[in-house]
Parts: sequence; C-alpha cells; structure tokens
Amino acid sequence: MKNIFSLEAIRIADQLIEDAEQTLHGLSWNSAFGSEDATVPLKLKKFIAFYDGGSGISFFLLEVYNITKNKKYLFAAEKGMQWVIWHNKRYPSDNYAFYTGLLGVAYTLLKLFKVTKNKLYYDEAIRIIKQSKEFINRPEIPDDFLNGTAGMLLGLLHCYSLLRKPWIIPLIKLSVDKLIKNARLREEGLYWGGMQIQTKPLTGFSHGSAGIGFALLELGRYVNEPNYYFLAKQAFSYENSCYNKKIQNWPCHILSLFSKKRNKAFERAYKNNEKDIFTPLKDYATWCHGAPGIAQSRLVAYKMTHESTYKEDLKKAIRKIYETNLYTFTLCHGNGGNADVLLENYLFFKDKIYLNQAKKIARQLLRQKKEHGQYAAGLKNYPSHWTENSNLFLGIAGIGHFLLRVSSPEKIHSILAPSLPTIGNDIKLKKSLALPLQSIKKQILKNNFPLTMRLLNRYAPDSFDNYFAQKSEKESELLTFDKFVNEILLILSKKQMNSLRDTYKYELQKIKIEEQANHGLLYIQEYIQKKESKKLLRLPEDIFLKTELKLASQVEICTLKSHYIILKSTSLGMKKQAINEFCKNVLLSFQNKKTVISVVEEIIKLYKPPKEQKRQLEKNVLKQIQDCIYYGVLI
Repeated sequence: MKNIFSLEAIRIADQLIEDAEQTLHGLSWNSAFGSEDATVPLKLKKFIAFYDGGSGISFFLLEVYNITKNKKYLFAAEKGMQWVIWHNKRYPSDNYAFYTGLLGVAYTLLKLFKVTKNKLYYDEAIRIIKQSKEFINRPEIPDDFLNGTAGMLLGLLHCYSLLRKPWIIPLIKLSVDKLIKNARLREEGLYWGGMQIQTKPLTGFSHGSAGIGFALLELGRYVNEPNYYFLAKQAFSYENSCYNKKIQNWPCHILSLFSKKRNKAFERAYKNNEKDIFTPLKDYATWCHGAPGIAQSRLVAYKMTHESTYKEDLKKAIRKIYETNLYTFTLCHGNGGNADVLLENYLFFKDKIYLNQAKKIARQLLRQKKEHGQYAAGLKNYPSHWTENSNLFLGIAGIGHFLLRVSSPEKIHSILAPSLPTIGNDIKLKKSLALPLQSIKKQILKNNFPLTMRLLNRYAPDSFDNYFAQKSEKESELLTFDKFVNEILLILSKKQMNSLRDTYKYELQKIKIEEQANHGLLYIQEYIQKKESKKLLRLPEDIFLKTELKLASQVEICTLKSHYIILKSTSLGMKKQAINEFCKNVLLSFQNKKTVISVVEEIIKLYKPPKEQKRQLEKNVLKQIQDCIYYGVLI
C-alpha cells in the first residue's frame, strides 16, 4: 500500500540509483566519513560493508524490490553486490564482522540469491562464511555486537537459517565458546572486555552488554536452549548497575580519544590532577549507545521470559526515547534508529501509541527534507555538515529503510535487532549447541578463577560437584562463589587452607583490579609516562641517583605460593609478570616516593653483601630500577 512514507522511500531508492557510479564491475556509492576532530573536512570513500557500504545499500534496494516488485531495484541491488564481490577480490578484507565486515556481505548475497537463484551470489557467500573461522579465533577481535564476536554469532545464525548447512554449526559454536570464555565476573553480573578508550565496561547495543545479551537471547530462542538466557540476564544485570537516575539513562563509558587536540587537553588535565575529565557522564540516546539500543535488548528479553525487570527497563528506555530529539534521522545515531524499537514494541504489544509515535518521527523526517533539501548525515561530530550520506546506518539508505518499516511494519523487519526465524526440528543444531546451566557457570568461573577452581576440585571434590548441581540464579554469581570458597576454607587442613586462601585472594584481587580499570585514563597515563621514562633513562647517573620515583598507581605486587607477581592495568587489559624476590624488594621500597640513591642504600643494608660484592649489587639495583622505569612499573 502506497503512502507518503513508502513513496519517499522509493524516491530515495531512485536517488541512490541515480547517484551511483556505474563501472564495468557494477554500481558503487561514496560514503562520507569524518574524524574525532570536527574541524577536519569530511572525506568520501567507497566501502563494501552492510553498515556503511555497498552491501547495506543493495540490501535496501532489495527491500524496495520486495515491496514494489519493480525489477529496476532488483537490477540495481544485483549490480551493487557485483561491485562488492569484485572489490573484495581486488582488495581482500580480513574483517568478517557482521555489520562492519564480510559476514554482512555474505548475508546480503544470500538474501539476493533467495530472490534471483543466481549461483554467483550463493558461491561467494559460501566462500566468505568458510573463511570466517580465522577471524573468530583472533584474540584481538572484540566481543561486541557491531565489530566483534556477538555480531558474528548472530550473523552466522542468520546465514545458517538461510542455508541449513551443517558445516556452519562449528563456527557458531566457536563464537559461543569465545563469548563464554571472555565473560568477566563482577559483583553486579557479567561484562566483556572492551575498548582502549572506555572508562569502565561498556553498556549499550553496539559495543556493550545490550548487544551481546541480545545475540545470546536470539541464540537461546533459536536452538530452544533457555540456559543462554542466564548469560544475557547477567549481562543486563551489570548494565542496570550503571543506570543513572540523574540523566535517566545508561551512560556511555567511551572516552573520545585519538584526536591530537583532545589528547592534548587530556594530557593537561592529567598533569593538573583533574581526573573528572576521565569519567564524563555521557548521556547518549541512540541505537548504538544508551536507552534506544538497550530497549531493543530488553524487549526481546521480555518476549522470551516475561520477567518484570525487563519490562521496567523497557519503560525507562521508551520514556528516554520520547524525550530525545536528534538532528539526524539515520539508524545508528538518529531518530530513525530510535523509532525502530517503537515499531518493535507496536508489533509485540499491539498498542498503536508506539506506531503513532514512529509515524510522528517519520513526518518530522519529511519536514527536514522539505526545509533543507536533504537529510542530515549520521555523523555525530558534524551537526553543521549537511552533506547527505548514502549508506544504510549513517545515511539515506537507512532513512529509506525506516520509512519502509513505518509504512509496512509487519512486512519489513528490523535490521537493528534482526530476529531469527523459527528453527523447526533441527536436531543436529540443537544437540550441538545444548549447554547445561552448570556447564556455563563452571566455564565462567574456570576462566575467572582457574587456579582456585583447580584447588577446589582437588581438595573438596564432592562439595565442588554439589556446588554446580545447584540451579539458583537469585544471587550474584561472584558473591555466591565467594561464599562457597569461604565455607570450603573452614573444612580444609591448614596447609590446604593456606594454599586455597592465597590463591583465591590473588585471583580475586586480579578481578577487582580489572573491573576498576579506566582504560581511557590509562591510555593517557601510559602516553605521558612513556615520554617521562625516556627522559629519566637519559639522565646522567649523578642526577638519576637524586631523582624521586614511586611505584606506579596501576601496579600491584602479589604473592602466590612463594612466588611474586606484578599485576599491571593497561589500556589494553591486565598484564601479569612473574618477578623474583630481589625485584619484589626493590619495588616495595618505592611504595612511597623515594630517591634512587636511598633505595640503593636500603637494598645494600637488606642484603649486607661482602665489601668486594657491594659495587656489583649497587649496579644490579640500578639496572633493576631502570628496567622497571622502562616497563612503566616505576614512575
């Protein structure tokens, strides 16, 4: 049925076809992108990804074809994907993320194959999916939805639903195993390793707990394994601990680094001890960060579990969406993306108040076009730049998709929270991904407390097995485990008790340090300390001996079974290093700020070397101090 919204979506599709660059290899589009510094002019480049490139635009054109049955849109979608195939063969990518990498390309190709039956698209999709294993295995790949493992998991599930090929199942399982392996415990729930620029573990859909939880919910529903809901529940529990009543939102914990201008401001603040700048209260309300994306995850959680907590979260998030009015109507950072969850609410609750609000946003969108002659691009740092963008998540293809959704919400499905179809009776997939709750808990605890778990199993095997036979989900998993460990300590021999206590204390200390790390602050701290370390190491010896040093604040020295370990928080995560007793004694001397010469004298007094060995010991102490300066342990 044609209306003002579908007509504008079709006009956008026509504009995209007209604006496309026609080559021998197919159709391509330029996408605008900027930097953290909004004074730097926007740049144009051709991309292939679902998020910002040809795959996403082709997907939208295919959706227009599905509604209109006008073959010019199918032809354009095919030409767009033919260019994507050519470009990826000419300039191969090693990014297999769902939204920002090749898995989204494969997904679009399979959607196109379903309509055209052209084996070119099928073969290329198969080739891409088969090559994705290496990407999943790479340790540096994030766990998040937009760029990492959670998105990969959902993308592989979608590709499996279209293909039903058994060889995809091990790739799905690999993604699941990686998410479980990387889950980190804290008192409030589970979180996942994040970014070099985060101030604490991230919330939100694109990079935080909401998106990871959503992927796990969809997995659990698709394979009929509710135990995966436990992981999502723990992720949302952590996320809810971050909710801020003052701004009525889940703050974004990303620090805007990587621009020279901003980094200099952060350096000045750090040197002046102005630490508040490193913990900003960022009140974003978009699909990627804040309430709208979190609403998507909680709606799905409520659909599957009917737990009242999720409905309360959803009410808070929807209220925030109603109070938010952004300058752009794009999907990732704009009102169009915020309205997407309103349409999802309408489809589930059958309440037209949500549909009417989405239509109100769509009418505002049309007014923007009428008043300005174009749509604002979804580039957060460029509100004054009215360069119209072409792509799906930051441009007019996404605006067109939103308008199609408003026009036909029952027919056009969300691409911001893409749900999986009903699986049917796929016994092999269900069997491969079935996972008892006890196994999930055991794996998470094993990853966070490997040494403690080994000792518990050795010293109290029956109690250990009984602990994992319990099915309680009421308490924090970390608090429950802490209570269990302390109960076991009471029944062990003195030797076993000391061994377990020290081991548990060490691993718990490691967890506490990790959860408190402000990676953005550490990034600036490391940058400054690296420059200062170079200066210190170039000093003449007489001046160096008079220099005051101290143990870096991000360093802890731990004892484990007569071994000494340095735990150091870095912007890239926790680093640990075994050290000998000599190094430990040198470092402990610098717990308070002291001159190098005074510590040398302390160590000489501690070891009391023969006169002929004194000079060699002095050299050894100085060498140890210099090494610790180089590695950022002493500052």
